[in-house]
Amino acid sequence: MKKKTIIVIASVLVLVLIVGLVLFFVLNKSSDYKQAELKGYKVSVPKTWEVISEENTLVFKEDGAEQGRFTLLYHDCELKEIPANFGYKAENLVVSESTKYAAKVYEFSFSSEGKPIVQYVFNELPVAPPYKAVLTLCDVPKKTALKMVSGIVLPSIESFAPAKPLSTPEGEGLEETVYTVKNEYGYFSYNINKLEQWIKKDTKPEAGQGLSVLAFEGNEEGRTLKTWHHLVHDGSKHYVFTYYQTEDGQYIFDNNPKEIAEFKKDFSEEQNYSRYMADDLILLEGPYNKYSESKDALLQYKGTTTGDADSVESLIMTALPAGVVLENVEIKTDSEPKELVLKYTATDGEQYVTDGVLNEAPFYQNSLVLLSLINDVDRVTMEIVSGDKTHTVSYKREKAEEQFENKDLREFAETEDGFTEFTEEVPNVEPPAETGSGNMNEGTRVLKTATVTMRSGSEMTHPFKGETISVDEYAEFFGVSKYLDKPITITLNERVKNGKTTMYAAATCEGKYIGSYPINTIDEFDALIAIGQ
Repeated sequence: MKKKTIIVIASVLVLVLIVGLVLFFVLNKSSDYKQAELKGYKVSVPKTWEVISEENTLVFKEDGAEQGRFTLLYHDCELKEIPANFGYKAENLVVSESTKYAAKVYEFSFSSEGKPIVQYVFNELPVAPPYKAVLTLCDVPKKTALKMVSGIVLPSIESFAPAKPLSTPEGEGLEETVYTVKNEYGYFSYNINKLEQWIKKDTKPEAGQGLSVLAFEGNEEGRTLKTWHHLVHDGSKHYVFTYYQTEDGQYIFDNNPKEIAEFKKDFSEEQNYSRYMADDLILLEGPYNKYSESKDALLQYKGTTTGDADSVESLIMTALPAGVVLENVEIKTDSEPKELVLKYTATDGEQYVTDGVLNEAPFYQNSLVLLSLINDVDRVTMEIVSGDKTHTVSYKREKAEEQFENKDLREFAETEDGFTEFTEEVPNVEPPAETGSGNMNEGTRVLKTATVTMRSGSEMTHPFKGETISVDEYAEFFGVSKYLDKPITITLNERVKNGKTTMYAAATCEGKYIGSYPINTIDEFDALIAIGQ
């Protein structure tokens, strides 16, 4: 082998050895550090240091002595105020800046109580708040300090993060969300289909598209937002941000969204719940809605006629209320209105009857679904056997449609979206008492019906405080801001149970059930109606 060739080979081997030693040295040095994380922000810390998590802060200690802190500032301030905000009286302050790190950094070097302090301030953070990130080190070697600040990693979520800070959604903004309201009158859910569409495996949201999922609880003092999750898709992955309320009443989220591997829906008719999950996070939970869960199976029967007895019976079985057995079906077509007579047996004698009084709502809701899918039936009569007693209720199509502003119930079944919306609303609808059992001693009846329009910007008397407030505040109180400036149908119902009479007003708008409200006197109802006239 030529001498020149040997020299070249030797040179290459030496170079490889040098590179290997450098890499070993670098990797060995890197292994002296570990990574700590605070709400999506990462920082390199010497392995020998203890890391203690506090609110918005990581505290670094070695052998019990504090070495420094990494802090997120959720209140904005001037750069010159940074040392004072951390309790330092900066002496011999020197300020410099650098752009060689994850973002522009301002370095504050000074002495405090005889100790050298250095603070590295990231002043322009993505998706604020937090407005600043500050690494504070006390009497730490320069090499260690530089290693730590160079190891800081900022969240990369600018392209898909939602806005913050935000106020509680209301009005049209709330209509774009999925939300539930739980109060003394029941559990109400809205726009659930938006969430159903989001979690479908055969659909993919557009990049940057988001959906908020909220849960409210209400009482006479007002309505409280309990949880607020925001789903977003960045083009390849799903994430969920969780909003929380700050001291000023605004809502923000931390910049460490949870990446979602799988959405799933869990439900149980027996235990009466439906639950939407993002991995192990519960996005939304509420009562089981049989009609919504069975909407695809039910919609197969749209346009069914009484001439197809097998389809009628199959539909009835598909829509059967929980804990109920179908004993007999009779179709009466010889006279008008054509009538469907059903005989049900409740397997649990106490499920639908309390103190001898039948809870009609589940059976009325059942009739709504049947009337929406059977074309030529205009009355549904049910005989419900519970224990040793039989309860009879009868519901007319015409009276039922009055609750939906005279919209033909069959129109809801014309499209999949329309039927989905209908089945979501059905559990919120109370029976109009005139079409119930007809027992005025023990039962319910309609006293009055009126149509009003609540004008945004007008004033009214607060129902509890007695003071004059804006209609907008009243609407926000009950979560119905989206119905302002629209015609609302209000029905006054009187219910007699065990000799005690109670009254309540039930409201609908554009075919949607809004809610119910207790009324003490007819005069109070008239005064309520007068507000919108």
